Amino acid sequence: MPRTSNKAAEVTERFLAALPDKGHFELLFEYLDDVFFYVKNLRCEFVACNPALLRLFNLRSQDEIIGRTEAPFYPPSLMTSIHQDDLDVLRTGKPLLRRIELIADERGRLIWVSTNKLPIRDRDGEVVGLMGTTQRVASGADMPETHQRFSKTVTYIESHYAEPLSVVDLARMNGLSASQFRRGFREVFGTSPQAFITNVRIQAACRALATTDASIARIAAECGFCDQSYFTKRFRTAVGTSPVRYRRERHLS
Repeated sequence: MPRTSNKAAEVTERFLAALPDKGHFELLFEYLDDVFFYVKNLRCEFVACNPALLRLFNLRSQDEIIGRTEAPFYPPSLMTSIHQDDLDVLRTGKPLLRRIELIADERGRLIWVSTNKLPIRDRDGEVVGLMGTTQRVASGADMPETHQRFSKTVTYIESHYAEPLSVVDLARMNGLSASQFRRGFREVFGTSPQAFITNVRIQAACRALATTDASIARIAAECGFCDQSYFTKRFRTAVGTSPVRYRRERHLS
């Protein structure tokens, strides 16, 4: 993180001291439609958020989210990593920056996002919560500089998810051994390469279920799953519902 000189800090503090409640700069997030902003307490419960986050969860007012965690709004497979990131920031007091991950959007589709989480401290320096922003990322090619060493890998996975994908082959593309690739990939994305591939396939399946009339078996095969039964199992784990019900609720007729 960039350091602030003593002189710069004095200028900032002098400016903020003249403002009531330090200016309420968080109000700016009210007008950022593509950025999800939130504040959580030590129990990982929401205490504030912007309208964009409400729309993400298909909610109408903050009364529906304040005092609740994200658990009711995400399937367990996505919620586990989100919750663990929260706990790490609250426990260590260290920020989590530019984490690329998959979340479910307002229609249940998996989307790439870049997430930042910073601790909030009280006057004694104790961590009392966290604040975060999450923003959509179009594809691997649009990932931040910290992730660029794997951008070609992500782009390749997005283009070839229907084919068998070997971690050994992906590692070779990056000039790494399989173990080096797995370790580096997890450090950047917070998940294993194989789990990442599965999530890309589920993301593609969500699109196909919502926009085509192809059979479930055909979608499973075209998204890289060995059979319909395995696809259904992985889809339910990732999205929280079956492919049939997902299509019924979200198909664009």
